[in-house]
Amino acid sequence: MTTNYGKKLVELIHKETGVIAKYIAKYGYPAETHKIVTEDGYILKTHRIPHGKASSKTNNKVVLLVHGIAGSAENFIILGPNDALAFLLADRGFDVWLFNARGTVHSRRHETRSPNYFQASGFWNFNLHEIGVYDLPANIDYILESTNNTFIFYVGHSQAGASYVILTSEKPEYNQKIRAAALLAPAVLMQYTESYFRRYDYEKSTNLIKYNNTFPPEYNINNSVVPVALFMANGDNLISMKSIYELSKLLPNVAMIYEVPHENFNHIDYLFAHNAKDLIYEPVYDFIMQFMDN
Repeated sequence: MTTNYGKKLVELIHKETGVIAKYIAKYGYPAETHKIVTEDGYILKTHRIPHGKASSKTNNKVVLLVHGIAGSAENFIILGPNDALAFLLADRGFDVWLFNARGTVHSRRHETRSPNYFQASGFWNFNLHEIGVYDLPANIDYILESTNNTFIFYVGHSQAGASYVILTSEKPEYNQKIRAAALLAPAVLMQYTESYFRRYDYEKSTNLIKYNNTFPPEYNINNSVVPVALFMANGDNLISMKSIYELSKLLPNVAMIYEVPHENFNHIDYLFAHNAKDLIYEPVYDFIMQFMDN
């Protein structure tokens, strides 16, 4: 069920891309917007809440919140200041960064390519792989340099679970830059139709050109060694619990598997449910805190 906060934000988001910072500031939180350029030229907009309302000093614990498919940064603030994950973490001592992948309404720019559908510029020629190997590394490196930290915490919903696994599999050096990751309904194996996780499957002739093989290569999930928590729900018709259990067998460092204690909890409830704070965000916070330095 969408709250009044959410309804107002959704109405505004299609009119003005600067609404995120205004919405955050409206409720007394500091708000920043950062421009981050990826290695392949995409210009991403990342939002930041450096501290909570009760403080004037930037928090030194850094967390990156990463949206799922068809989502963007507002997913983590849409429940409002009393219930949304971004505000909860900011009030509890975290420097919160809100990711926007290429192609979202906030990150629809490129140094040389046009997002205009009628121009064959190649702007839209990307998939999860590029988000994992370009967008996430650009964000993480920018955040670490900006905050003078050596690691972040990662929280991702749906597609963000897949892009996280791509990042840590393809660029294993980033395992050292992420202290722990909470993956909410990670869309890695989907409905467990297959027990592997591969690069994008074009037609065979294109696969041969891109991969030198008619089949796309598998990701080396064994490289993904960051401690992770896997969140799953019985009412999720997109990401089955069976697929999460299978993923837990593939990832080498699963620290927690959490089943949402609500029979009808579904895929979008992680973001929009009125009780998401109690059912999801408090367990996420407790998980992250296990990996804080004493």
